[in-house]
Amino acid sequence: MLNEILDQFKKGKTFSLQELAGSLNTDVQTVKAQMDYLERQGYIKKVELHTGCASGCSSCAGCSQGTHKSNMWELS
Repeated sequence: MLNEILDQFKKGKTFSLQELAGSLNTDVQTVKAQMDYLERQGYIKKVELHTGCASGCSSCAGCSQGTHKSNMWELS
């Protein structure tokens, strides 16, 4: 399964963990564990993305939109 995950990365597309699990006929927890292993071994690295408010009001008073954090992984 490790090679299949790396093959998906080599395609240069973006996949959610759910999509990756579906394409590998397994569950999200298994894919996440495999990706954690690949990261520890230096094959991939995690990139944290911080996205701001999507409303673009430019007068933030602490609305509920706030900043969101998501993760991506890329080949090392």
